[in-house]
Amino acid sequence: MEAERLRIINVLKIEQLDIRLGKITRISGKNDTGKSSTLAAVKSLIEGGTDATLLRQGAEEGEVVLILNDGLELREDLTPGKQERSVIHPEFGPQKRPQTIIDSLITPSSFNPAEFLTAKPERQKELVLQALPLTVTAEQLQETTGYAPRYIILPSTHGLQAIAAHHQDLYDARTNHNRDLKQKQAAAQQIEESLPKAPPEGDWTAELKQCERQVKALEEELRGRKQMAERQSAEDLVALNRDADAQIEEFRRGTQVQIRELERILMEQTEGTRQVAAQMAAEKRDTLKGDFAVIEEHVSPKLQEWVQKAEHARTMAEQDIRAESARTLLKQMMGKAKQDKSESDRLTVALKRLAEFKAKITASLPIADLEIKPDGLFYRGFPIARNAESARVTLAVELAALQAGKLGLILVDGVECLDQGTQALLEEIIQSKPGLRAILARTTEDETLTVTTEG
Repeated sequence: MEAERLRIINVLKIEQLDIRLGKITRISGKNDTGKSSTLAAVKSLIEGGTDATLLRQGAEEGEVVLILNDGLELREDLTPGKQERSVIHPEFGPQKRPQTIIDSLITPSSFNPAEFLTAKPERQKELVLQALPLTVTAEQLQETTGYAPRYIILPSTHGLQAIAAHHQDLYDARTNHNRDLKQKQAAAQQIEESLPKAPPEGDWTAELKQCERQVKALEEELRGRKQMAERQSAEDLVALNRDADAQIEEFRRGTQVQIRELERILMEQTEGTRQVAAQMAAEKRDTLKGDFAVIEEHVSPKLQEWVQKAEHARTMAEQDIRAESARTLLKQMMGKAKQDKSESDRLTVALKRLAEFKAKITASLPIADLEIKPDGLFYRGFPIARNAESARVTLAVELAALQAGKLGLILVDGVECLDQGTQALLEEIIQSKPGLRAILARTTEDETLTVTTEG
C-alpha cells in the first residue's frame, strides 16, 4: 500500500497543488512558496488534531487528499473553525470510523530524518525515544535484579531510560562496594603486617600476678626486718639510758656529806656513763646494720630476680593484649570486607540479569544494535557521532520508516541543512527500502514552488 497522489486546496500558503508522488518527491523553493505548508497539510491529515490556522486566509473551504495505489482516499476537509477527516473506498464509498482506519495505516506522529541528523545528541535521544516506545515497570526491574529502583518510574519514562538508569545505579553501587572492599583489604593487610610477635604460649597474666605477689612478699619481709631492727635498737637505747639513770640516782642517794664532791663525781660519772651507753648503743646499731646488710644481701638478689621476672611477664602480658586487640580488629575488618565482596557479587549477578532482561525486551524492537544509555545514543557499539555517515543516515531512515507505518510515507523538512553528500545518501537509502516513499522539502532560490519526483 503506497501513497500515489497528493492534492491540497486552500491550505496555508497553497491555493492548489496536485502531485503524483514518486519514490522520492522533492519540493523546493524560497521561503513562503509553500514547502512547509505542504508538509503541514500532510501532517495534519496523519496526526489529527484541530488547527484553525490551516485554512488559507480568505477561503471558505479547503482540503487535503492522499490517494493510495489501491484507490483508497484519505482526506481532510477544512472549513472555518472545523476539520473533518474521512476515508473513501473506491467501491464502497465513505467508511465508518475514518480516524481508526488512518491510524491503522499511519503512526499518529512523524519522524524527520533531517532533524535527527542535524540535532544535538540530547535531542537525538528524545527523537529516538519517541520513535521506539517501550514500557518497563519498577516491579519488573526489582523482580529481575532483586533491587528496587531508587526513583519513581513515571508513565512518560521510556523503558530503555528506566533500564539504563537502574543499570547505572547498580553499577555505581557495585563500584562503591568494590572500592570499600579494596580499602578494607588494604587496611587488613596493614594490620596483619603490624601485628606484634606473639609471646610464647602461656598464661602471662597469671605469671605476672605471681611475680608481683613474690616481689610484694619479699619487699614486706625486708621492710619488716628493717622495722624490727630499728625497734630493737631503740629499745636497747632506752634500756641503757634507764640503767644509767638508775645508777645516777643510786650515786645521788649514797651520800649527803660530800654532795658537792659527789655532784662533781656524779657529773663525771653521768657523762661517762652516758658516753658508755652511747658507745654501746652505737656498737649495737653497727651490729644491727651488719645484720641488716646480711639480710639485704640475702634478700636483694631474690627480690631483683622477681622484679625482673615481673617486668618480663608484664611485657609479655601487654604484648599479648595488643596482639589480641589487633586480631579482633583484623577479624572485624575481614568480616566487613566479606560483606562488601558478597554484595558486590550480588550486584554483578543483578547487572547480568538486567542485561539479559534488556536483551529480551529489546529483541522485539525493529532496530538492532541501538542502545540508549544515560550518556547518549549508541549504535553498533559506538556513539552516534562516531558512526560512519552511511550508518547514521541508515538509522535515521529506519526510525522514520517505523513512524511511517503501513503507508510508508516519510516527511523530510529542512533538507538544505544537510550537505550534498548526506542528501544524496539519504535519497539513495530511501530508494533502497521497499514500500518506502518520501516527500523532501528543501529551501532554494526558486521564486515559485517546484516539485520533482523520482521513482
